Order: sequence, then structure tokens, then C-alpha cells
Amino acid sequence: MIPVVVQDYKTDKVLMVAYMNEEAFNLTIKTGKMTYFSRSRNEIWVKGVTSGHFQYKRTFYGLRFRYNACKKYIR
Repeated sequence: MIPVVVQDYKTDKVLMVAYMNEEAFNLTIKTGKMTYFSRSRNEIWVKGVTSGHFQYKRTFYGLRFRYNACKKYIR
């Protein structure tokens, strides 16, 4: 599991801090929709499914490699 800082791509304002596990990371890459892992509910969730305010991946800074490599790098 890795922490993710989500920023507005125009202003760099921090919107939220969340967590991704490998499945959430891979789903984000595949779908383009930001997908996270809820530690309290112990489940995958897509930002916007409930609220209608989806987040879309524009770029990953510091994550230009596979999830496993990233996990090892952050430790």
C-alpha cells in the first residue's frame, strides 16, 4: 500500500491524500479514473462513483515505474 497525494493539475493545490494498493494502482492506469483503497472499509473505491465528481489521472509524478518498484522505493 502506498500513500497518494492528489493535486489539481492547474493549480497544484492538494485535493486529498489517499492510499492505493496494487489493484487500485492498476485499475487507475487501466481506466484513467482515480481508484483508491479504503483502509477503513478494506475495499477498492473509485472517486466520484457516489458523488459524481470523478477524478481522472493526468500524470503520476514519482510513479513512472511499476507499483512493486514504487512500493520498494517509498519504504
